[in-house]
Amino acid sequence: MKRCSATCCRAPVAKGMLFCATHWQQVPERLRKAIHGAWRGRHTQAYAAAFDAARNHIDLAEGVFEEVSAPVAPRWVVPQFMGVAR
Repeated sequence: MKRCSATCCRAPVAKGMLFCATHWQQVPERLRKAIHGAWRGRHTQAYAAAFDAARNHIDLAEGVFEEVSAPVAPRWVVPQFMGVAR
């Protein structure tokens, strides 16, 4: 078993479930449909965005809001003189 993905909830949930029943009911239906649709269509970026929106919605409703989002890909910074002997 794993735990509910809501920030301040540690209720156990079954495999394949994101949130406990209480928190899942707090997620607006449009977001639930977006999560399911992105999962079925294997659209990973859309799924991550919908999941983040659902989690943020729950946190905002409970007053523990901290903007949670998928990590941004790192940007490589290449120094101007990289590889140039001095």
